[in-house]
Amino acid sequence: MKKISLVLSLVIIMTILCACSEPYSQVRGNDAVAVASEASVSEKISGCNPEKYTMDLTLDTEKDTISGDVIVDLTNMTDDALTKICFRLYSATVSSGSINKAENTSTGTEYEVAPGSDKSVIYVDLAGDSIDPGKTVSVKLNFTSIIPDSEDRFGVINTDNGKLYNMTFCFPQIAFLENGKWFEDAYIPEGEARFSEMSDYYVTLKAPADYTVVSSGKSSTTDGVTTIDAPGVREMAIAACNFADVISKTEDGIKYNVLAVKFSDDNAEYYTDMYNIMLDAAIDSVNIFSELVGNYIYDEIDIVPLYMSGNIGGMEMPGFIQIAVPKNVTASDEGYSEVDYTGICQNTMIVTAHEMGHQWFYCAVGNNEAADPWLDESFTSFLEYYYVYKSDKLEDTADAFNKKHYEIDPQEIPSAFDSEDGSSPSYVNLPTNDYGKDGDYSLVVYDNGAWFLRKLELTMGSEKFFEMLSEWYTLNTGKIAGGAVFVQHVLKYDSSDEVKDVINYFLSDDYLK
Repeated sequence: MKKISLVLSLVIIMTILCACSEPYSQVRGNDAVAVASEASVSEKISGCNPEKYTMDLTLDTEKDTISGDVIVDLTNMTDDALTKICFRLYSATVSSGSINKAENTSTGTEYEVAPGSDKSVIYVDLAGDSIDPGKTVSVKLNFTSIIPDSEDRFGVINTDNGKLYNMTFCFPQIAFLENGKWFEDAYIPEGEARFSEMSDYYVTLKAPADYTVVSSGKSSTTDGVTTIDAPGVREMAIAACNFADVISKTEDGIKYNVLAVKFSDDNAEYYTDMYNIMLDAAIDSVNIFSELVGNYIYDEIDIVPLYMSGNIGGMEMPGFIQIAVPKNVTASDEGYSEVDYTGICQNTMIVTAHEMGHQWFYCAVGNNEAADPWLDESFTSFLEYYYVYKSDKLEDTADAFNKKHYEIDPQEIPSAFDSEDGSSPSYVNLPTNDYGKDGDYSLVVYDNGAWFLRKLELTMGSEKFFEMLSEWYTLNTGKIAGGAVFVQHVLKYDSSDEVKDVINYFLSDDYLK
């Protein structure tokens, strides 16, 4: 996710980073290197592994609900019999959602469903059907999620032209089971609290025939029935709209799709241009990030433009991103300054690059987003900065767009990497809930976190740094990584005192495991 304003974030980033307060100042004696080096770490594998999800869903556009049956094939990876299974249904926290029924698909045994520590935590009691170590069972859930009226990552946007449904955070998933403890952290609006293994999703969605559907994985629709095949994803995301087409481009075997929502009949050309800019930025990002880090793991990406409330610029899911667009802004509208206009196209491209970066960090290389948000947001912000630094299309595209639609020249986009300064004394590896006042989370995890990686690059040298980062990506794609493992990985490439100083400056030894 990327939180921004319409004013181009990179215009002010250097000032903010150099002048910010010190809410999490370094503690004398902090030794993250020593703690990480001595940590006994093992690969994070959930004790209850979801082999696959088979979903039969119905979108009710009258009641604004998504509901249906989800069959989960799950395996007990622990040494003990499992008597309960914990599921997460984040819609229960965001709006309203419930698992109405659970049963064993083989025996028909119905299981008791009970709430956990948070509304989104739901336990299924297996009664006498405990799962022995190494055994696989199939559990069928019937669920309902109410889709809120919301201009956000999960919700329905109602317009004069129709409805746009964003169905994320609304499907039941097995919670992560680590060291005998189920992951029960609450949904965090400021960030995310997702923590799940990859699995294969096979979905059938019934919706009114006039709705266009895009999703994680590959989808096809006939007479209102959409089938989705999404192998190797951490979650399912679906968008459906009855006033949209799909604009597509294919490059190097990857298909890029934009759900071309017709927000305005009067300004259709404006939005069409914006959607093509999203496509170009996505393609540009994949080319740059593939060269820097490694290949994109999927062969398709769907982009959903939407209004977003709460100053949120975008959101990522596997093979699926959401990008905020302005509400029909024109040059004559009051309340918009020139800097807002010059930033609209630039912001769109940069946010697209940021969310595309999450396809590498979060979607491919997973992490516990509640405990270690820096392992995806800091890495993705670093890639975002590099997109600005390396893109040949950004300036020219923004110049053409703004001159066409606003009749003004855009501001020059500064690169955060033009300077070797820009960090503040604030640890970047705290859990999301441990950041204090409003804005601290975004400032520290996104911006200072990106500068942590930049400092490593400057200290190690670019060639060695990107060799390290590329191998980190290769070794951990499809897995879930932790902070201590990353520090150990860096030290394999460079264990100099200078690199250790950078690590100790940015990472707290209290939160490395």
